[in-house]
Amino acid sequence: MIPYHPGMRVLGLGLWGVCLGGALAIAGCGDSGEGTGGETETNAESNGESSGESNGESSTSGPSTSGESTTSAGSTVTTEDPSASSTGEPATTTGTGEEFKHFELRAPDYSPPAVTTWYSCMAWNFPVEQAVHLVGFKPVVDDPHVHHYVLGVYDSPETRDPNDPCFQWVEDMVWGWAPGGKELWLPDDVGMRAGDNGTVTFVLQVHYNNPLSDQYVDSSGIDVFYTESLREHEAGIVKVGDIGGIAIPPGEPNHEHVAVCPSWATQAGLKEPLHVIGTWLHAHDIGKTLWTEVFRDGQMIAELGREDPFKFDYQTFQDADFWVEPGDEFQTHCVYDASDRGEWTYGGDATDQEMCINFMLYYPNDPNLESCGQL
Repeated sequence: MIPYHPGMRVLGLGLWGVCLGGALAIAGCGDSGEGTGGETETNAESNGESSGESNGESSTSGPSTSGESTTSAGSTVTTEDPSASSTGEPATTTGTGEEFKHFELRAPDYSPPAVTTWYSCMAWNFPVEQAVHLVGFKPVVDDPHVHHYVLGVYDSPETRDPNDPCFQWVEDMVWGWAPGGKELWLPDDVGMRAGDNGTVTFVLQVHYNNPLSDQYVDSSGIDVFYTESLREHEAGIVKVGDIGGIAIPPGEPNHEHVAVCPSWATQAGLKEPLHVIGTWLHAHDIGKTLWTEVFRDGQMIAELGREDPFKFDYQTFQDADFWVEPGDEFQTHCVYDASDRGEWTYGGDATDQEMCINFMLYYPNDPNLESCGQL
């Protein structure tokens, strides 16, 4: 019997953006926030358009500059080959001579509160002359307190105050990062569309982990590469997994949690087959082995991603090549090692809580597909 924990949410499923009734009691139907694990969730509200839009300059929630670039945060930089400016392995699917520009996103020399777990959101608005395709993402993380990033693209200008707690998922996720994450380059015929209304708007959620209550200033961020030559396929990211239903008993070295996205949900939610081209499996400190199985007509037909062993300090997108059909079922397995813990571990936002998620990169993009599971 799982003991009641005050951080446990009322059970509810958000399946492909559809809230379900019936025998389930639904809490916050339509929300896409993470499980709180007992912490207060506060949405950072949009405050309208930024002042930088009127004069043609990009804007963010605070000015900053990168220590490795002479351009200000929010500027665009042209490179002939993005792999030439990489700090990790060179790009293998792009950088073939096409000219790329990039949006430079940086934290505004931000000092988070000296608390163990803090989630902050930051926004940038970039004027563009036409719609663009995002094609590459390079993390520029120089502070060890950064636990993970989730980056979303919005349809209209946004503002965020990084001092406001921001536990909700971003909309239209296009990229994520956790420790060990590398650059992500999309195949040459794939891009993520942005800027149809004349502005490319990014909202970045940052999870800061600060168990020692340090005082520090963060200026980390991301370079997002893009092209004005629109590509054949438009990609998106969908999340499958669980946070709110996770409960791991103390002392258990091989506790397996299975998060199910059922067949009837994909039958109802998918308009057409989806080509999955990448997966990123995510857990926290006691994650041991992670994988996702795909079932069709009651038979397991494929795995979409496997991390065995899962290493918290090495999390990145892995290549995939699989067509998902309406009616397929996803079962995401997460095995945890709680042998050193004396109390129950629950799903939640904090690093010492747990998650069980597979972020799947796919095309053709359907903006109505966000998540399937207790996310």
